[in-house]
Amino acid sequence: MSLRSLRLSHRVLLIPLVLTVAIVGIVGYVNVALEQQHSSSAVINLAGRQRMLNQRFVKEVLLTTEDGHDRSLATLEIMRTSVIALRDGGDVRLGQDKNLTVPSTVDEEVRGSYDLQEELIEKAGNLGQAFVAEALTGQSPSPTLLTAAASELHVEANRVVSMLQERSASALQHLATRSLLIGLVSVIAGLALSWVVIREILAPVQDTQRVLKVMAGGRLIERVDESYGSDMTELARSVNEFQSRLGQDLGEVTNTARNIDNGAGKLRAASQQLASATTQQSATLELITGSLKSVATLAAENAERASSATGLGKETR
Repeated sequence: MSLRSLRLSHRVLLIPLVLTVAIVGIVGYVNVALEQQHSSSAVINLAGRQRMLNQRFVKEVLLTTEDGHDRSLATLEIMRTSVIALRDGGDVRLGQDKNLTVPSTVDEEVRGSYDLQEELIEKAGNLGQAFVAEALTGQSPSPTLLTAAASELHVEANRVVSMLQERSASALQHLATRSLLIGLVSVIAGLALSWVVIREILAPVQDTQRVLKVMAGGRLIERVDESYGSDMTELARSVNEFQSRLGQDLGEVTNTARNIDNGAGKLRAASQQLASATTQQSATLELITGSLKSVATLAAENAERASSATGLGKETR
């Protein structure tokens, strides 16, 4: 379905519809990206918790008691399950009734750091158990190796947190850049669509205006293009039909005027002939009148002569 097949009202509504869809798409994309940022923040917090758990583990081991040893083992297990979940994805227990689901890590550098942390946790656990065992037997073990392993684990935890923060900041910057680009593309697309729609609306109107101006000048040979589609086609067809009917009516008027002119010419000729005949008849009447007067004069003279002859005859007798 092309743009020209849409009705005029639908074309006008197409502009806000496209802009609305673009805005909804941008908002949806931003929401998804913000959810990802929220998940990244949770991962960073969980990775940072490893440092706190590491410090707590060392303190619990240094208590050199059975209770401290049990708590250190529990802390060590939390550290181990957390780093595995951060690397491979899964649920991490944050409290008695609270769990956090984290996605698996695809960044090879970060995964390598988690692998190293898992080894260091295992190493620290072995050193802690040996330290507690020596302490419980009355010996005075040196915490140097344990604190060195804990220090290495702490440094590695700091390193992975820094990497995660850098990646999160980069992702946030990319989000802002992509949102800006999507917004600009949407605005440009909306303006382009508006220009196309307005052009599709104005073109038939301008064409109709041109034809009407030609009609006003007395020329009925121009036609409006009927290929604009939908409402514009109906408008063009109506104007063309009006122009055709007007041409037919003017043709009939012209023919009638021509017939009237021909009849007037014939009537004028007949009037001239009648006037000529009337003039001739008047001349004839004048001749007849003159002749009658001559006859009357001649008759009077004859009568007078007859009277004179009669008188002379009487006198002769």
